Amino acid sequence: MTANSQFLMVHVGQSTEAQRNLEHGIETRSWGFPESKPEYDHARPRFALLATGASPRVQLQDWLASSATLYLFEVRGSFYTGHAPHWPDEEAEMRIKYPLRFGIEPLAVLHDVPLGAAGPLTEAGSDAIRRSGTDRGMGKVVAMPVLPLLDLAGIPVDPDQPENVPLDKSPGFTADQVEGKKKPQRRRRGAGYISDPVRADNPCHPC
Repeated sequence: MTANSQFLMVHVGQSTEAQRNLEHGIETRSWGFPESKPEYDHARPRFALLATGASPRVQLQDWLASSATLYLFEVRGSFYTGHAPHWPDEEAEMRIKYPLRFGIEPLAVLHDVPLGAAGPLTEAGSDAIRRSGTDRGMGKVVAMPVLPLLDLAGIPVDPDQPENVPLDKSPGFTADQVEGKKKPQRRRRGAGYISDPVRADNPCHPC
């Protein structure tokens, strides 16, 4: 029986604002939510999956018949509280909208992935993405096998220890690979720019 790993399943909308935040999250290797939830109190997610390209406001059977782009990350450290604006919409509004944050390491981007039985997700995992999309993009904690996702991404791992992902053999990805709606020209920043003071001081946030 394939072992399960703990995931944070997140739906990212197709609006310009959401896609710019996705790019920024990839650039700065961080993600965040508007608030904490009881299910996060004891959660220790090993991976995060951010999905975009499919509308969540449909019945489950319609959702499972669609496909999406999946951004697979390894979660680094535990949740922490941000004390300064970090994402583009936060900086534009000069307020903190996503105070609950965590570090992420890009592993692979998978395009046009079936969200139903033909794809690498369990039904519970796929539905968790849909539910995230109807709940302000709040992450949903799910246990499911990571091996099908790693196999699809072509990342070699020991089947008996699939959580030991070799970063040097993972394709990774950059913000330039985000394929959302056409976005306005952004002010380019230097390599390694991190505007979150906590991330800048301690990018991995060890537990």
